[in-house]
Amino acid sequence: MEVILKEDSASKKIKQDLLILILLTFILTIPFINKPFHIDGPAFIIPYKAIYIDPFNPYGFREMFQGEQIEIFKSMPHPPFTSYFIALIIYLSGGMSEIAIHSSFLIFTFTAVISMYFISRTITENPLIPTILLLITPAFMVESSQVTSDMPFLSFLLLSIAAYIYGIKYGNKYLIVVSVIFSNLLIITRYVGLLVLPLMFIYSLTKGVPIKKTIKLLSLSLILLLLWSIQNLFTHGTIHIYATLKNDSVFPSRMGLNYNGWVTNFIGIVSHSSGSTMLLFLIPLLFSLDRKNIFISVASVSLAFIVSLTYISTYAIYYKVLFILFFSSGIYLFLSIIFKPRKDTFLLCWLSIITLFNIFLLPFSCARYNLPLVPPLILLLFNQIEEIKNSIFLKRFKIIIPIIISISIIISIADYQLASFYKNISDKISSIMPESRKWHMSLWELGFYLTERNITPIDYAKVGDGDLIIYSKNTAFYALRPDILNRCILLKEFSQTGILPIRILDQSSHAGFYSIGWGFLPISFSNNEIERVTILQVRK
Repeated sequence: MEVILKEDSASKKIKQDLLILILLTFILTIPFINKPFHIDGPAFIIPYKAIYIDPFNPYGFREMFQGEQIEIFKSMPHPPFTSYFIALIIYLSGGMSEIAIHSSFLIFTFTAVISMYFISRTITENPLIPTILLLITPAFMVESSQVTSDMPFLSFLLLSIAAYIYGIKYGNKYLIVVSVIFSNLLIITRYVGLLVLPLMFIYSLTKGVPIKKTIKLLSLSLILLLLWSIQNLFTHGTIHIYATLKNDSVFPSRMGLNYNGWVTNFIGIVSHSSGSTMLLFLIPLLFSLDRKNIFISVASVSLAFIVSLTYISTYAIYYKVLFILFFSSGIYLFLSIIFKPRKDTFLLCWLSIITLFNIFLLPFSCARYNLPLVPPLILLLFNQIEEIKNSIFLKRFKIIIPIIISISIIISIADYQLASFYKNISDKISSIMPESRKWHMSLWELGFYLTERNITPIDYAKVGDGDLIIYSKNTAFYALRPDILNRCILLKEFSQTGILPIRILDQSSHAGFYSIGWGFLPISFSNNEIERVTILQVRK
């Protein structure tokens, strides 16, 4: 009877926790359901037309990119799951609607949250708190309103791991099948999903699962990748992942044995780990400020100061201080885990594998690439707290959660206002001099919305007298060709300053939430313009 009562109590607690998580997820995501497509989102949307023409060849088309025609098959670094999903939603909803696509992507957000909860149950008796921490971090909240591969990837990663853990723990074959299915989808969403295989292998070893059995199970996770590769060979004569790796515009040559590239990626990962999780570094300090924590704090600030002298020497003092805050907090997060007395082997391997991959193999670092690091980081930090029910801890923790939520909402609003500017400016530009032919020298969301309004990506061979050229500060990788630029006069400029002085993608304030190419700060503060869009007219 006592066992039955405990099971009923546990079941009731799970239902209550899941209800809280579902409600909180709705509250935090619904306000951004109509956000214009942003950053890399359009890159995943564009293939939908090709999918309608030939469902088995999603990347079989060319696009104009900054004045050059490129093959999407060689330029799109991710496998096609996300584009297939978007194409299905567009087909079912009868058109390309931000609300329809964002609403559909919420399935990935909820899947990630619920999966994190069940993974947390294997680590702590209080799984609700670390799951809430994941949900309210800035990186998670911002990505929950994107239509890129990041949130599908995270949801499939967490679901496949959760199903595998419980399948091994209870000997449940159905959960193992679920894990295999979603591991396949994970890998066909992003190739980095292959890292789930060594993770599961390590988990199997720690639980005493026979190696041969583990290898057989994990090999089944490669079925979709194998089918995709066969399609590549028959259609394109090469494998997609190999074609993109050879494309220097996608994966720069500096990704090789390049010390400077590794260091900048490391700096970006540390800084963005702090910026994308915000006040999580305070968790170890909630209980005590002992000698170990003081030592780690001093060491973190010292290292951040040394790095600031070398790699951000051109930053203004204000931004150097901000960098030292982010970088030292990030170092503190990692050192707190390294020096903690009791470590979870699986979580530590998870954190280590993703971190090493992000340092040595990714072309650049950013907050969203650190998203797969956040779950193990949270759980490893949270695992340091032996007695979660401690009343002092709960009082302190109640202060941290609303602060992180507030910061995340502010960052999400800043991201929303940047995305909205590009869509709104596209409407304005399309009405200017309707008799003139218009070209744009931009990508991402601005290029997408301009193209949707029949403003064509620039083709230098066809540019003529009287044509208009739209150029933006943030979304153009290359300058206009000199022979064209010398024939242009300035016609009009549009600038956006924004209501909030928060910057997430701005070179002048070194904010590189989406790429350290803009700066090492995950977020920054400035009253400077967010973006400037210039309209030029070609003259004889």
